[in-house]
Parts: sequence; C-alpha cells; structure tokens
Amino acid sequence: RDANPAAFLFYVAFIVLCAFSLLNLYVGVIFYQFSRIRTLSQTSSIHLSDAQKEWAEMIRAVLRMQPIKIVPPPAALWRKPAFAVTTHRLFDPFITAAIVANVLLMAAGWHGE
Repeated sequence: RDANPAAFLFYVAFIVLCAFSLLNLYVGVIFYQFSRIRTLSQTSSIHLSDAQKEWAEMIRAVLRMQPIKIVPPPAALWRKPAFAVTTHRLFDPFITAAIVANVLLMAAGWHGE
C-alpha cells in the first residue's frame, strides 16, 4: 500500500548518478594534480643552478641513448644468405607490407561467399 515504484527508481537513479559524478570528480582532481606535479617536476627547476640544470639535461640525454647493435654474420656458409636477406634495410618494410596485404586479402569477400 505504501510502496511507490517511481520513488524507488528515482532513489536508485539518484544514488547511481551521484556516485558516478563524485567518482568522476575525484578522479579528475587526482589526475589534474598528478599531471600538474609531473609537469612542474620536469620543467621547473627553481632550486637548481644553471650548471645543475645543464647536468640534469645531459643525464636525461644520456639515458635516452641506446647502443647500436651489431650482429656478427654467422660462420656457416648456408646461413649467410638468410642472414643477408634478414638484415637488409628493406626486409622489415617488406614483411610489414606482406602482413598488411595478407590481412586485406583475408578480410576481402570473394565471389560465391
């Protein structure tokens, strides 16, 4: 007799919308603060002298560098042609093109399907 389905639906919808809104607000504030602190730590160096800033930038540049890998050719004669083909500069683009062509052909529809 005192049951009101509309009130129940309103209450549930209100609780769900408020929970999602507050969760979104909290996540947004946390993300904003994190990105602000990250930006300040990367760009702002208030407490560093010019020499220290230069040193920090040099360290960042050194850490970004990677050594060049030089793979020695195989000793077996029968493996040298395969090594020459796979280490050629056009090998990776060719394989990528072959994979893309394979995907396109497999996705294409054929007569009678």
